[in-house]
Amino acid sequence: LILDVRVGPNNIDDAALLVDAMPDLAERTDIEELYTDGGYGSDDADTTLNAYGVVQIQTGLRGNAPDPNMLSLSDFVIEQDDQGVPTHLTCPQGQRVAVERGRSTGFVARFDPGICADCPLQRQGRCRAAPQKRNPRFALHFTQAEVFRAKRRQHHRDYRRTPGNLRAAVEATVRSVKHPFRQGKLPVRGLFRVTCMVIASAAMVNVRRIHQYWTWLMQSGRFAHIFRAGKPSSRPSTPASALCTNTRRLHWSPLRRRRCRPHITCFSC
Repeated sequence: LILDVRVGPNNIDDAALLVDAMPDLAERTDIEELYTDGGYGSDDADTTLNAYGVVQIQTGLRGNAPDPNMLSLSDFVIEQDDQGVPTHLTCPQGQRVAVERGRSTGFVARFDPGICADCPLQRQGRCRAAPQKRNPRFALHFTQAEVFRAKRRQHHRDYRRTPGNLRAAVEATVRSVKHPFRQGKLPVRGLFRVTCMVIASAAMVNVRRIHQYWTWLMQSGRFAHIFRAGKPSSRPSTPASALCTNTRRLHWSPLRRRRCRPHITCFSC
């Protein structure tokens, strides 16, 4: 189902719309994972999502890709506390060290020089960690924003390895919102009127999907079982009347009994 609709001018970043929508989504849903396209990634979005304990998984990334000949922070295993602050770092060769606060800003991880001296990645000049002038340990400096970006890149890399294409299914949902309008363009102008038409179109998409779901329940013989579990005041005579009386109860009660949480996706149209 479409849970939130945001309308804005073309010069507004998608990530800004996500930051604005996150408090309401967190209040109304048990959101834990958020699937977005590449336009929804930003430092502000990372901070907001971390505050609500939401993991963002992007189907694409914007910006320059890291140098394949050099190790980036996303190649390290990053351990974080409940606030998202890095606590430990593990290099690709398996050396695990604690993360310390930097003197001014950011964080620093100090690696054993004896192990780093024999590391093939260090001998090839591919590692960012370097010995300090007054400290022989190899230090790797980074910021909190780099940690968030590295985690997003890691989630994107894991997503690319999984079968299927979630984006294609979500883009079909976006198309269902635009399909009633000629050439996918609204016949009105102005932020208020555009918002009203998009919300109405999204609401009709939800109604069609709920009706289709109820029709499947009735044809499969599960409709009466769901009604007994929901305990409504009276049994509706038709799917249309049921849609008006017990929509929320019938649609969400099976998910709640199975302790399922809806996957939240966020794509722009």
